[in-house]
Amino acid sequence: MDNDKTKLMNMHRNGTCSSWLGMNTVAPAPPQRKTSRSTCVANAVEEPENSHISLFQAARDGRLDIVKNKLAKPRRDVDKKDKEKSTALHYAVRFNNIEVVKYLIKKGANPNIPGEDGATPIHYAARYKSTQSTGDVHAEQATIDNAEPTGHLLTVESPDALDSGKDSSESILSCLLQASNANVNCQDKYGSTPLHYAAATKGNRKFVEEIIKCEGVDFNAQNKQKATPLHDACTHGNPDVARILIQEGAKLRAPDDKKMTPLHYAARDKRLECVKLVVEAAKEEGGDDLVKDIIVAV
Repeated sequence: MDNDKTKLMNMHRNGTCSSWLGMNTVAPAPPQRKTSRSTCVANAVEEPENSHISLFQAARDGRLDIVKNKLAKPRRDVDKKDKEKSTALHYAVRFNNIEVVKYLIKKGANPNIPGEDGATPIHYAARYKSTQSTGDVHAEQATIDNAEPTGHLLTVESPDALDSGKDSSESILSCLLQASNANVNCQDKYGSTPLHYAAATKGNRKFVEEIIKCEGVDFNAQNKQKATPLHDACTHGNPDVARILIQEGAKLRAPDDKKMTPLHYAARDKRLECVKLVVEAAKEEGGDDLVKDIIVAV
């Protein structure tokens, strides 16, 4: 276990994260069969071929009709976990099923429940990047190049909004953050917050902006390696995100457990735009002396 933890930490530092979890152990729900009978929820899910479908399968595959039927049963726990330690909300978020996400939240699903490695549905939502295409916002799965900071979230294939034809002008992340009990500073087992994940994903300015609108967000939250979201933005070369974080008060001289500041990581990984951004911000804040102080931070 110690070797696994060390490996994960090293992958975070080197920016070469890989997948450790999988959500492909739940079999996909069969497609809805066309029928001439009423398409009400009761008729839809009482079909023999649908009776064995779990709440987790239905949430993963966007089967809102089945989700509604399952949760209509007495004493059904909307936050129940499967053997993978994931809730229905984890699955709905992971596979970009926004209508299922909305319904689960309406039924009281908790967006702060930790799954495997302590990742909450909010963490899962924050790991997607948003891109503009024909005026709509689309979610795109993180790749190895623009992966999450600790490398332990899921990277199995899943439909994104562009491929599925779903309208994602309203992001899943915003739906989760609007829940009355949402904890924007929730941490996974490695201490990373959703802002760490969003900051580490290239092109994810929109989601970072959504997170910073939340009351009480910690821009200088440190994970167990004492890295802040600004560390992640500079490590992965996200100058737009780094600029937002600096404007919101992110500390420029914030050494992690290896005495490395965001500027050190930007320079090490040849993130020139981030280097210029941090140096200019430091000069504006404290002149050349602060720049030198950041460089020799101990």
